[in-house]
Amino acid sequence: MQNEKFPAAPYKKYLMNELFKKSLKRSHSYYMLEAHKAHCIMLSETGIITKDVARNILKALSIVNEKLKTLNLDDFTGEEEDLYFIIEKIMIDEIGLQDAGALHTGRSRNDLGHTIFRMAFRDELISIIEDLSILAQSLYEKGIETRKSIITAWTHCQPAQPTTYGHYLGAILESLIRELERLMFNFQYVDCSPYGSAAITTTGFPINRETTAQLLGFIEPVINSYGGIASADYLLNSLGIIKSLAVHLGKFSVDQLDWARMEIGQIIVPDSWVQKSSIMPQKRNAVVFEHLRARFSAISSLCDVPGNSMKNTPFGDIDDIETEFHEHVHEIFDIMKITIPMISEIVKVIKIHPDNPGQMIDRSCLLATELADSLVRTEGINFKQAHGIAAVVSKYCTDNNISLTQIPDDLISRTFESETGLKMKNDKEKLKQFLTPEYFVEIRTVLGGPSPAALDSAYNIYDKKLIDLRGKIQKQRNRHMEASVEMERRIKLLN
Repeated sequence: MQNEKFPAAPYKKYLMNELFKKSLKRSHSYYMLEAHKAHCIMLSETGIITKDVARNILKALSIVNEKLKTLNLDDFTGEEEDLYFIIEKIMIDEIGLQDAGALHTGRSRNDLGHTIFRMAFRDELISIIEDLSILAQSLYEKGIETRKSIITAWTHCQPAQPTTYGHYLGAILESLIRELERLMFNFQYVDCSPYGSAAITTTGFPINRETTAQLLGFIEPVINSYGGIASADYLLNSLGIIKSLAVHLGKFSVDQLDWARMEIGQIIVPDSWVQKSSIMPQKRNAVVFEHLRARFSAISSLCDVPGNSMKNTPFGDIDDIETEFHEHVHEIFDIMKITIPMISEIVKVIKIHPDNPGQMIDRSCLLATELADSLVRTEGINFKQAHGIAAVVSKYCTDNNISLTQIPDDLISRTFESETGLKMKNDKEKLKQFLTPEYFVEIRTVLGGPSPAALDSAYNIYDKKLIDLRGKIQKQRNRHMEASVEMERRIKLLN
C-alpha cells in the first residue's frame, strides 16, 4: 500500500477537489499571481536571478493568467496537488524547468499561502469596513432627522422612559464607530506581509522582504519569520470585533422588529419593505428585521469557528489555521456583503409613528420619573420623598386603568400633602407641563442626554469621527492602488 500512487481516490474526491473549488471561487489565483510577480521582481532586483530569467518568468505568468481564466474543476486531475503546482506546471511547459524553477528561490508554500490569505482577508475586510462606514453615515443622517422624534425607551423589556429616536440611534452609532475604530486600529496588524518567512526561518538567499511587502501593498513585513507562518492574532482580533458589532446590530434589528409590531407600533416600515400573509389580509410582516437578526446571529457564530479550530493546536504552519477554516472566514464576509448594505437602506426609510409613542408613554406612566424630579427641583423635598409620591400616583393609574393625563386634578397635591405634610407650591397648570414627553426630553441637557442641544453636540462629535474614519479607509485603499501601479512600473523596467 505504501507504493500506491498519490492521490488516493477518496483523498482527491473529498479533500483536494473541495479545496481546489474553493481556490477558484475565492480568486486565489489572482493573489498567487500577484505574489509570484512581486517575488520575481525582488529576486531580480537583488541579483538572485538574472533579468533575462525574470523576464521569462513574467512572460510565463502572463500566459498562466490567460489559461487560468477558463480553468474549472474538470481540469483538476490530482496529478498536481493544488493551484500552486498547476501554475508551476504551466510555467515549466512554457519556459522550461530551468527558468520556471527559479521562481521558488528563497520562499516556501508556507509563507506564500499565508501571504495570499492575508491579501484576500485584508481586501475583504477593508471592503466591509467601507460598507460599515456607509451604515454609520445612514445612522448619522437618520439620527439628525429624528433627533426630536419622541419614542419609548425600554428596560427589562418594559416601557421605561421617553426619549427620541435620534437619541437611540446615537447609541447604536456610537457603538458602531467604536467598532470601526477598533477594526482600523487592528488593520495595521492585518496588513503585514509574512512573505519571505519561507518554511519557518527565512532563507540563506539575500532576499528583500521590504520590497515584496511594498509591491503587494502591505504596510510592512511581519518581523519574526516564525510568527509569519504561525501567528493568527491579526485574524482572531478582527473576528472578535466583527462578532461584537454583529451582536450589537442584531440587537438593533430585534428592537426594530419589536417596535414595528402592531401592539407597539412606534416605527413605521414602508409597504415596499413589508411582506404580506397568504391568508390574513391585515398582516404587515416586517420580516426584513427577522432576516437581519438571523444573519447577524450567523455572523457571530461563524466568528467563533477559527478560534475554536486553533485551540490546542501547535504554534506553527498547520492546516488547522489555514485551509480548514479559511472558507468559514470568507463565508462571514459573504453574509456581511449582503447584510450591511441592506440594513443601511432600511435605516434610511424608517419613520416614527406620529401618535403611538405618545400614547404608550401616557398609558404606561413613563413621565413618573420627571414628576419626581420636578417635585425635587420646585418643592424643595428630597428624591426619596418625591419618588414615593410619584409611585403612589402611578399605582393609582394602574389600579384604575387610566393614564397620567386622566388623573383627578388634585391627586398629586393630595398625595404630596399626605406624604410630606406640606402644602404643594405648584398649581395644576405647572404640573401639566411636567407631564409632557417634550418637557421630559428637553430638560435632559446633560452630556449624553436626549435634548436637542445635547444631541447636537454629540452628533457633531460623531460627524468628526466619521470623517476621520473615511480618511483612514481611503489611506489604506490608496496604498493598495499605489502598490499595483508600482508593480506595473517595475515590470516595465525589467522589460
